[in-house]
Amino acid sequence: MIIVNIHGFESSGENSKYKWLKNNYSCEIYSPTFDYRNTNPRIVLKTLRGRITEAERAGEGPVRIIGSSLGGFFANILNIIFPHARTVLLNPCLFPFLSLGSKYDLPVWIRKEYASLVSEYVYEHPNYDNMMVLLSEEDEELNHDVLTRPMFPKHFRNIETVRATHRMDIDEEIGEKIKKFFG
Repeated sequence: MIIVNIHGFESSGENSKYKWLKNNYSCEIYSPTFDYRNTNPRIVLKTLRGRITEAERAGEGPVRIIGSSLGGFFANILNIIFPHARTVLLNPCLFPFLSLGSKYDLPVWIRKEYASLVSEYVYEHPNYDNMMVLLSEEDEELNHDVLTRPMFPKHFRNIETVRATHRMDIDEEIGEKIKKFFG
């Protein structure tokens, strides 16, 4: 098994989720660091897609994906591309060109690339059977009732609200949910 951990904006590949994964799994944890402020999102997606493709070709076992905030944006797209990969989205930022754009003064060309990716994938549906979404009830960054919940069909049941802030450090309750889902 290989787990792909995708960090959020202004975080790193050695985020708290990576540390939790290292402490709880003995498989490879692929957790690169991206400078989202200056990197074309298509390069980020290509990098992640390339590693997953490589793992599958090498027979490294099942792929698991976990994405936090902006990492959840990429994890959602990867679940469309790799529908068999069990995927966890933690406070996903599904519209980064809206959520991050002016708040963090992202360059216009990066905002346009995010908008372009959204338009390419918004009508594609991830494999909801292989996806779990955890949303923080105290998320100070994203309004999930407006920006997240409407993106999932009414019949999607694997979406839960947990007691946490946007950062969502993995406590025992959240950790057990992830372990159970990842198998």
